[in-house]
Amino acid sequence: MSEEQNIPEENLPPKEPSQVADPKLISTTKSQEMEVHHHAHVHEKIKWKEYLFQFLMLFLAVYLGTLAENRREHGVEAEKEKEYIESLVADIDHDYRLSTNLSSALLIQSKNLDSLQDALFMDLQHDFKRDSIIRRCYDLSSAVLTFYPEFFNERTITQLLSSGNMRLVKKKGVADSIMEYHGYLKLVEVQKDLYVNAANACIQSMYNIYDIGALKTIFRNDTLFNPDLAYVDLKLRTTDPDELKKFNALLETEKVMGFSYRNYMIHIQEKTEKLYKFLTEKYNIKEEE
Repeated sequence: MSEEQNIPEENLPPKEPSQVADPKLISTTKSQEMEVHHHAHVHEKIKWKEYLFQFLMLFLAVYLGTLAENRREHGVEAEKEKEYIESLVADIDHDYRLSTNLSSALLIQSKNLDSLQDALFMDLQHDFKRDSIIRRCYDLSSAVLTFYPEFFNERTITQLLSSGNMRLVKKKGVADSIMEYHGYLKLVEVQKDLYVNAANACIQSMYNIYDIGALKTIFRNDTLFNPDLAYVDLKLRTTDPDELKKFNALLETEKVMGFSYRNYMIHIQEKTEKLYKFLTEKYNIKEEE
């Protein structure tokens, strides 16, 4: 007997498990693997369809939300646009009334300045009824002391331009008409400044010829009144030809500037009427009774 045969079994190394698998176990394992693989494939197919459906629903929700928001913003902007136009129509109506009154006042002033020139440089020089002529010169002094530095209402146009909301004015031809009118108002401002400067220069020269004591206004009950010249002995401070010629030149300048300013008022009336009608028809704005 060999030595290996004499070694007890408990002292022998453990036997390795058999490398041969159970056929039943292999069959069961393969069947489970196939079942797991089959279910995973179905799950992925369903999940892909769900993702596509969810994506379409999400896209549709965002798209419809954007449309609704754009529609809402469009409605808000359209409402703001009409509010601006209604405010502008009110401004234009104010400008029309102002230009109408101002053109009448400027015409009267120009005529009175012309009469004052005749009294000072024609009648007075011939010494014809000297006292009555001087009195007439004082009566006509109001044409020099009163002038009209009026301002047109640019409130709404200024708001549209400063806030960038001119973009809200989308109806055809409206923005161009507004800007054309605004540009003409700026041109009127230039003519007004020339007129006001001429009036101020004329007033300064006038005090070298008139007695300011006779023209001094009077306060009564917190109201300023022009003096009553009916019982005042009126005299001119000077009848120096050179001083009178200087005053005459300034009177002529104010008269011409005032008359030119009046012509702008007439054009303003025409433009406000045209723009008023255009805007009220374009935006269906009812005229106030």
